[in-house]
Amino acid sequence: MKISFSLNYIQSFKEKAASFGYEEEGPQYYIDEWKEFVDWCVDYGYTYTYFEFDEDTIVRDQIEKLSHDKKLIGYESHNNFIYAINEQDDKLKSIAYRFLRKERPWWKTIILKYACDSYVENVKHLFDADIDIFPKETDEWL
Repeated sequence: MKISFSLNYIQSFKEKAASFGYEEEGPQYYIDEWKEFVDWCVDYGYTYTYFEFDEDTIVRDQIEKLSHDKKLIGYESHNNFIYAINEQDDKLKSIAYRFLRKERPWWKTIILKYACDSYVENVKHLFDADIDIFPKETDEWL
């Protein structure tokens, strides 16, 4: 999903990202990074432990800070960035259970509905919750 952004917005975005200590890349880079992670979780199931999920969502932490930057909000192109991120957020939310914890962002408090063995075992041990192992050994997943 390639989105059109003004050159001024891209340059400002790169500068802002660098000022936060992030990759000095434009908005498309951050959209693609988040989309790749979300697609991986949706299509293949998260393949690491519950504890590694927090680390793997760091790009979403960065996106959040960039999303609320007052300078970037002033650009019309910023709406395109927010829209693209919201699309990916909705995809991830569709395969997750949500816990209400105000001190952390939503992507740090979800439990996926399916994942690999180690993630499933962590969730069972930590929350006494059962979620599906992915991929399932049935024809519907083949």
